[in-house]
Amino acid sequence: YSEISSKKFTKTIKVLGKTITLKGIYQNPQIELVVDGEQTIIKQTKNQEIIDDITIERILTNTDNLKDNYVVLKIEPLFLEDNQYIVKKNEITNIGTKDLMLDSSESDGSITINVYDKGTRIGDDDDLKRGETSTIYGLTITNVHNYYMVNQYAIVEVSS
Repeated sequence: YSEISSKKFTKTIKVLGKTITLKGIYQNPQIELVVDGEQTIIKQTKNQEIIDDITIERILTNTDNLKDNYVVLKIEPLFLEDNQYIVKKNEITNIGTKDLMLDSSESDGSITINVYDKGTRIGDDDDLKRGETSTIYGLTITNVHNYYMVNQYAIVEVSS
């Protein structure tokens, strides 16, 4: 993995083929980043966010002295198993003859996922706790991990 730290409010580096710009370090604590033109916020330490095909995790933030603020980030490639997918809130993910759409991703680790016939809104939904598996409208879906702090999305494992 790669780590970056900065005592400046704006620092740009290239990691894993991505241009990452640190735009701000805040005391609440959160940091503001731009990754290949996409702005994101990481709100918690040790809370991983997925951006395209990488994961970014804030390891350490020092805001004790305004002049010497810095952040250490852990940046790694995203690895998904063959039957794992990222589903995002209100975005369709097509898997064969079915469309998946995340309805919600909650702080308790649960998600609500919809499964429809491709191109329609005919289907069903279910709530899944983290690690739980359910058969929804012909697909067996496991909630592997969910994200909810900045954007709502989840990694799910799917089989038919």
